[in-house]
Parts: sequence; C-alpha cells; structure tokens
Amino acid sequence: MRRLKFLLAAVLVLCAACLTVHRGEQINDTPVNPDGSINIPSDGSRYIPIAGDSIRCDDETNYTILDASLYVDCGPLPSIYQEWPGYCLPERETIHYRGFSGDYLFVRNLYETRRMVNTLCAHSDRPLRLRLTVPEELPTNTFSPWDPERMEGLAGVGRGDTVCLETWDMFKDGVFYKTIYEIGIDRGEAVTGDPQPEGR
Repeated sequence: MRRLKFLLAAVLVLCAACLTVHRGEQINDTPVNPDGSINIPSDGSRYIPIAGDSIRCDDETNYTILDASLYVDCGPLPSIYQEWPGYCLPERETIHYRGFSGDYLFVRNLYETRRMVNTLCAHSDRPLRLRLTVPEELPTNTFSPWDPERMEGLAGVGRGDTVCLETWDMFKDGVFYKTIYEIGIDRGEAVTGDPQPEGR
C-alpha cells in the first residue's frame, strides 16, 4: 500500500510538472496584478485563453473568461531566416466594449500576427513591405479560422505595395468567439532598397 501511495504521488508530481511546462509554454507566464487579473503579453509571446482567466483591459476593468473551448491553438510559428526585432510589434490592446448586444472584448493577438508575418515571409523570394496594423480607411479582407494559403497568395505583391495585417481575438459575454485575421494592401509606387517593417 505504501509503495502504491508513493507511486501515485510520483505520478501526480510528474503530471503537475508537465502541466506547468505545457502551460508555461502556451501562456508564457503572463504577469499577474494584485487583484489576480492578468496582463496579455506585449512581447508577441503566445497566450491561450483559459476559462477563469481575468484579463485586465485598457479601460482598467477586468474581463473574466467563462468559456474558451472554441479557441484553436495553431501550434508553433513557422520559422523564417530572421525574426523581426521586438520594437516592430504594435502595442498590446485589450478593448472592452459593453453594448446593446452584449459584453465584448477584443484582444490584439500579437502571436498570431507574427504567424501571419512568418508565413508570408517564408513564401516570398524578396523582402516585403509590411505593417502590423491596418489603417481604418484601408479596405480589408478578413478570415477565420487560420488559413496559411490566404497568406501565401500575397507573397507576390508589388514592390511598392505595403501588406497591412493584424489579428484579434473576440470574446462575447465571457465566451471566446473567434480569432479574426485581417489583411489589407496599401498600393504604392515602385521603390528601391530593402523595405523596413513597421509596427504602427
């Protein structure tokens, strides 16, 4: 009996360790505020929502996730020959909106934005002009869930064109609804030299 207890204890410790590593890999040790709410990562690391998480919003309120079962984990990012520096990422945004139709939260998903960038760069034979936000006045296409073919088709854009892209996680009444991938092409004139990434 004692041996069985030790065996069960070892299994529980091992499971807890695996869960910690797995959770740490996915959630990247999100900073916790004194009231128990968490801050969405601002460095582009991965955050996967979990029921019970309380997210600190830009308006200083907390938004509690009740159900995240529909969230799709697309796995690690595709590799590219050179990662963008962190300063190119746009600022973290967690927009809380309570309207007639429900209580909404929109989280700028920087990790999935990086997925769009890496997928696009991996299929292009030259440097691209990229912007990791989409101007409000620019016509866009959106899709959900993730579809890498939507990015691969943009690898041949004109040299003067800027590919604008961003990703948002949408919640309604505490329930994860979907991840929205948004793309716009800002048509420009022919340019020379290697383009530089823009975060904002």
